[in-house]
Amino acid sequence: RDFGDVCSALLPAVLEKYGKRAAERLASLAEACGVADTGTKAEKAAAFIDRLRQLEFRIGLPETLEPIGRDAVAEIADIAAAEANPRYACPVVWTAADCADVLRAAGA
Repeated sequence: RDFGDVCSALLPAVLEKYGKRAAERLASLAEACGVADTGTKAEKAAAFIDRLRQLEFRIGLPETLEPIGRDAVAEIADIAAAEANPRYACPVVWTAADCADVLRAAGA
């Protein structure tokens, strides 16, 4: 798989893991894209993520990662967490456990 495939498989899991911290921004995106005009911010955010999954499926992007094994997940999660920086433009700085959760949610 190439980098774009990995990103497409991870994006919905990442957005879900952000949870309430990203709900307002995702709700705004849902409204701007015409995905959801009613409901709570959390419901609009969920609708946006669902539409993203539908788009990935429709254009043939992978929806999940190929399983890579527990040891590889732990190693990748440790490396990703070591790169975490509170100055990055993201709603949450994750630990290795958070990164591993996302990898597992994406099928790894």
